[in-house]
Amino acid sequence: MTRALLLALLLAAPAAAQTRPSVLPTRDAAVTYRLSGAAQGQLQELRLSFLAARGLVRVDAAPGAWIVADGRGRSGFMVIEAQRTVMDLPSEGNAAAALPRDTASFVREGADSVAGLPCTIWRVTDEGRSSRACLTEDGLLLRAESPQGRMEATAVSRAPLDPARFERPPSFRTMAMPGGRAAPAGEPPRGSALPPPGLGQR
Repeated sequence: MTRALLLALLLAAPAAAQTRPSVLPTRDAAVTYRLSGAAQGQLQELRLSFLAARGLVRVDAAPGAWIVADGRGRSGFMVIEAQRTVMDLPSEGNAAAALPRDTASFVREGADSVAGLPCTIWRVTDEGRSSRACLTEDGLLLRAESPQGRMEATAVSRAPLDPARFERPPSFRTMAMPGGRAAPAGEPPRGSALPPPGLGQR
C-alpha cells in the first residue's frame, strides 16, 4: 500500500480549517486494523502499537519482521528476526516520513464510532492529496480512507506497553538500507508498514 498506512502529525490550517487534532496518541494503545481496497495488497490485517511517552509506533505486518517509527523525529528502523538484522530506514521511506507535513490542513466533518470508540472525522489535505481520518479525542487513529484504500480498527487495547518491544535487539547486526534498493528477503510487502491510506502520501 505504497506509503499508505498508519497515523498523522499536523498543524492548524488557514481560516477554513479547524484547530489541528492530536494524532500521536497521548496514551499507549495496540490496534488491529482491517485493510481493504487498493491499499490492501497482500495484507488483510495490520497491527500497530503506540508507545505514547516516546512518540513511537511499532508496526507488525509480517511474521518475524517489524518496524519502529519515531513520530517526532521522523526516523525508523526495521527488524528482520530470521536474519538477526536491524535496518535503518531512509528518511523518505519510513513510516514517520509518510506522515502529513506541518502544512497539511484538517477540516472537521463530523463524528462517528469505530470499534466501540467515539471519534471525530477529519478531512486531511496534504499537497493536494485528500483523505479522511477518524481520530479519538486523545489522538488514536481508528479509521483512514482515501482513493488508495481504507484501514479500520477492529480491536483496540489501551493497556500499558513494554518499552522493550520498541527497542533494537542488542545482539542483532545493524545495516543501512540504501534508498531504492530491492527489499531483502523476509521484508514485509512494500508499504505494509507505512501510514494509513492517503495520510501524508508522497
